[in-house]
Amino acid sequence: MGLYATGDAGKAAAITAIKAAVDARVQTMSDGTLKLDVPSLNTWMWEQALLVIDQDVAAGNKEAAHGVLATIDSSHQVNRLENIYGPGHWASHPEYPTTKSIASSGSFVSAAGIAKDEMGALARAVEAEYSAIVAELPQVISEAWDGGGMGASMPPVEDRIVDTRFYVYTHVNDLGEESAPSPVSAVVEVDQRDTVNISIAAAPSGRNITHWRFYRSNVGTVGAAFQFIAEGPAATLTGTDGVLASEMGEVLPTTTWAEPPTGLRGICDMHNGIMAGFFKNTTAFCEPFVPYAWPVEYQLSCNYPIVAQEAFGQTLVRMHRGGVDFISGADPASMSVDKEVSTQVCVSARSVCKVEGGVVFASPDGLCLANGSGVQVLTAGRILRDDWQAFNPATMNCVYSEGTVYMLATATPNVLALHLPTGRITTVTMGSIMTAAYMDRTTDALYAVSGTTVYRLFGANSARTAVWKSKRMVLPQQASFAWVAVESNYADGPVTVRWYGDGVLRHTATVNSREPVRLPPGRYLEHEVEVESQSRWNALTLASSTAELRGA
Repeated sequence: MGLYATGDAGKAAAITAIKAAVDARVQTMSDGTLKLDVPSLNTWMWEQALLVIDQDVAAGNKEAAHGVLATIDSSHQVNRLENIYGPGHWASHPEYPTTKSIASSGSFVSAAGIAKDEMGALARAVEAEYSAIVAELPQVISEAWDGGGMGASMPPVEDRIVDTRFYVYTHVNDLGEESAPSPVSAVVEVDQRDTVNISIAAAPSGRNITHWRFYRSNVGTVGAAFQFIAEGPAATLTGTDGVLASEMGEVLPTTTWAEPPTGLRGICDMHNGIMAGFFKNTTAFCEPFVPYAWPVEYQLSCNYPIVAQEAFGQTLVRMHRGGVDFISGADPASMSVDKEVSTQVCVSARSVCKVEGGVVFASPDGLCLANGSGVQVLTAGRILRDDWQAFNPATMNCVYSEGTVYMLATATPNVLALHLPTGRITTVTMGSIMTAAYMDRTTDALYAVSGTTVYRLFGANSARTAVWKSKRMVLPQQASFAWVAVESNYADGPVTVRWYGDGVLRHTATVNSREPVRLPPGRYLEHEVEVESQSRWNALTLASSTAELRGA
């Protein structure tokens, strides 16, 4: 760290070094006199000052430190030291020997003895003078340090520390998407101002990697983290780290990010930029708004294999072989699980369909709706379980459009349509079996697939023919009906009415207006009515007499 350091200990070390430097530069001349090498001493002191600035002053403060150095003048103290060894200085000293003692002496021996004593006194005087200067030296340095403003003007010193480091790197593609970090490097122990050569492996091909980013471990008062230090093009596989701890950048954001788990499927969109998927018996969530990152700590397992998942609001409906779970939360790191909200089991992943305010799916008992109230069977009381099973719900594919859930199955060309607001169920017969369906919200059109052909359903300009059949009405006793009337605008043609008595077709009437049509005589206990029409009709009336018809 050179001669310079803060505090009294630093000053003492500097003074000791200067004393040693002065003693090392005292030369003995040919005539036995001593001389101080002043140019060498001045050069050494200048070099020490430059060394202080080079080693101990931060890069941004070096220019200011050179300016302070230029204001320091130590020539006065150096000249005083030089004069100690010069004969001219001592010739004027009171103790310097003269010929006076020789002239007044009685003999040469006596004169020599006196001269010896005088030389001894002079030697002691020289030693005393030297000791006085040495004793004065700390005060001179302190005056230059404090009184001259040198200490206040010098920039702060950064203490040297041995830094223990680890490194990781990430890859970044042309969309700015950053990967999870590489494995942590071996430990590196360096001085904090040393540089470290760093290298990475070649980027994987086929992922449009454009550059890499390097991060270095850094320990703070609260914890440790990897912080950004440099980035470079993907083609360059080496770099240099000379960044100070105080100059490091952002904390590595992708520490826990991982690629999607193997076998991930059933991905659905949730709120707050979250996507959910599953594999085996585990639900996984992505990092919010980062669909390529699936942290392991965002995974939630259950006791059964998962069949399908779909979300409504902030709730994910997880359908597995044991029933239905609700998973809810605003952040993937803090999701809560409400296990087995229902024991209804989804038998077809393709039957899962998002509707307004919930999710529908096919179970062995019927079409179910999962919403904020739990899970209910929508077709209960409308379709018997045996009839539902005959429809082969394990092959069912559902699609939602305009408040209606359409249920397609590979066992029949008939499509069940459940109108959710009213609970009404109708059957639509297709020309062939439909194996898949899709609702395009942009065009507000419903499409279905049969074989390799895609059809647009219910998209024709002309009205389709619909068939409706009433339930079987059982009267207390046999009765007959004389009239039938249909309320319709007949805009798309007549309405065909088929009247069944005791399970047998008794009469077929083609109705072209609102005028009542006469029915043939006959008394029956059970009655059914079937209506076939392209025109919209609102009501149908059966009456046993003209008076009864007028009162309807």
